[in-house]
Amino acid sequence: MVTDERRNPQREDELFQRLLAPTGAPPPSAEQLERWTKLFAARLHAARRRRFTRRLAAGAVAAAAAVVLGVVLAPTRAPPAPGAAVARVVTAFGGNVVREEGDVRRVLEAGAEIAAGDLVQSGLRSGLGVAYRAADVRLNGTTSVIFHPDRLELRRGSVYVDVPEAALSPGSGDVLVETPLGTFAHRGTQFVVTVSDVEVSGAVREGTIVLRNARGELRLAAPPNRARRVVIDRSGDLLESEVPASGALWAWALRASPGIVVSGRSVDDVLRWVTRERGQRLVYGGDAAERLAREVRLAGDAMEMSAEEAVATVDRATRLRIDASRADVLRVTLSSEGDQDAH
Repeated sequence: MVTDERRNPQREDELFQRLLAPTGAPPPSAEQLERWTKLFAARLHAARRRRFTRRLAAGAVAAAAAVVLGVVLAPTRAPPAPGAAVARVVTAFGGNVVREEGDVRRVLEAGAEIAAGDLVQSGLRSGLGVAYRAADVRLNGTTSVIFHPDRLELRRGSVYVDVPEAALSPGSGDVLVETPLGTFAHRGTQFVVTVSDVEVSGAVREGTIVLRNARGELRLAAPPNRARRVVIDRSGDLLESEVPASGALWAWALRASPGIVVSGRSVDDVLRWVTRERGQRLVYGGDAAERLAREVRLAGDAMEMSAEEAVATVDRATRLRIDASRADVLRVTLSSEGDQDAH
């Protein structure tokens, strides 16, 4: 039941005078004040009725709303108590949310925690980078994943998983990606898994992944400078192939990369990070170029840079010239003195 608030005519008159004073308008007459007050009360009553009806339709518990020259809407449902955190958001762009029973519980931004059992969804032009177990996990747009303590349950879309061998430690465990047609496991690797309406695929470009399902076990090892891929259709048939280690299959993951802080690092370290992110080979055009890359350390602040920004920094701050015209190779050469002066 909605009731009108108690009126205080003297207080209302003072409030109207304060509001109208900056405009130079005369204070309202008693008749105008009465008419405006009735109009305000009628609109407030209607607004409250509409909110009350919506809450009944949603089956939520109504809460008292405070009105101070406007309406503050209270949430229809308090979020459940959070479970134990199993992951942390590192990078996020676009719309990424945790959903519960079809409703958005919260928006995920950098620094947010993901609890066990959370259903995480990314929007059409969105992406997410997550620290999970010993892995760097990235979600493509239009992707749905449930985060469990022991596995990622991929319902649709694509996830990229990067676990360098050096990051693994005893007891850290594998990062398992469970799909409707099998589970992918790994050991020290970069791989991507995609679930669509018609098939499931997995590709590895570093290390080894293992697909396990009702038909058995399939091991895929990345060949040198290439990637290995398997596609499983809804009937369970498998198709293996060799695919590029760079290009469209992997490029989307760069957008959700955690980046690199180049300050204090050698140019060689930075370029090796870049080529690993892109799935490229690093090729030096001579011993002098490689020696300079190992000796020179970059300066700057502690901001993370993308692969493109890191390459531009090396090109701008050193005598090294970088050729990225090929998708699979990053070629680094030493510029001449004339080139350096012109640059």
